[in-house]
Amino acid sequence: MASKCAANTWGGQPCKGLVRLGNDYCPAHDPTRHEARRRAASKAGKSKPGRRELADIKERLCTLAEDVLRGQRR
Repeated sequence: MASKCAANTWGGQPCKGLVRLGNDYCPAHDPTRHEARRRAASKAGKSKPGRRELADIKERLCTLAEDVLRGQRR
């Protein structure tokens, strides 16, 4: 049976993450994975599209949907 992580969450509650055999921490709290988590977080922050980009995409999709409903082609 897998055991629970020995770490606490930011809110002070015990972590509910499961640990692998021979480890006391889940992957989110394992000190040996700190650098890998930092790199992943950095990449995730860079991959998020900006608000203007999302607004442009939404506008384009609305226009395309309206054209389809009217039977128009571009």
